[in-house]
Amino acid sequence: MPMKPKVQVVETLPPTFVGFVEEVDRMIERRVPETLLESDDLIQCDHTFGGLVDPTEGTFGFEFMDGENFDRDGYSITWHFLLTKIQIRAIARHELKTLTMWRCSSDCGRRATVPEWYCTECDFPP
Repeated sequence: MPMKPKVQVVETLPPTFVGFVEEVDRMIERRVPETLLESDDLIQCDHTFGGLVDPTEGTFGFEFMDGENFDRDGYSITWHFLLTKIQIRAIARHELKTLTMWRCSSDCGRRATVPEWYCTECDFPP
């Protein structure tokens, strides 16, 4: 599917997401099974879900929904994160407070840490 160009921005990490990452970091440290198995939803809370998406690289993917912002169809605006264990540790220790992210040129509110991300609001329908 064709994707529209994205714009690079620097975003401050939402406090609720930081709290979630703090717990994920503790889970990784304790080697909780949910952090060792490849998945896209084994790690969850009220506003975020995800899991280990690349065991070789140690990359985790998460979908964050703040529950306050909604698109024109009533769906929660999401931010998509791909984070390494090093980034997770830095966020959990409050050493990393912002991330370079990508947004749609129309700024629908969605964000992603990779430019090759498909926005369900702006990239569909083509």
